[in-house]
Amino acid sequence: MADSKSNDAGFQGLMKSLNLDPQQYKLYNSSDFPQKSFQELSQIKTNIEQQLNNLFDLLKHQHNVDMDSPLVTKDGFPRSDIDVVSVRLIRTHIIKLKNDYKSLLDILESKMEEEFAKLKKAD
Repeated sequence: MADSKSNDAGFQGLMKSLNLDPQQYKLYNSSDFPQKSFQELSQIKTNIEQQLNNLFDLLKHQHNVDMDSPLVTKDGFPRSDIDVVSVRLIRTHIIKLKNDYKSLLDILESKMEEEFAKLKKAD
């Protein structure tokens, strides 16, 4: 478990090297989602969507690549026209956020059902 935390700290340090604000581009612990309220989860959902939009724009407009663009030449060498390390870091962050987003949507769905049940019971 300590290795995971040290890897996350190293990853966050690398993200800082991209000049990305760690407060704006943060990672979430999906195991914390079930304890949060519907409103907190809705806010996290909005934050993740904003982060994903920003990161996709960064890939497209600053690095001229997308999630499927090759990072190596036909000969297997890293492309010289892009910053391969930065693109890989951004892609990794996008993948982590997408996984968190999927977990979040599953939990939000069950929380929404609970909210509707409370409203129906109150009527």
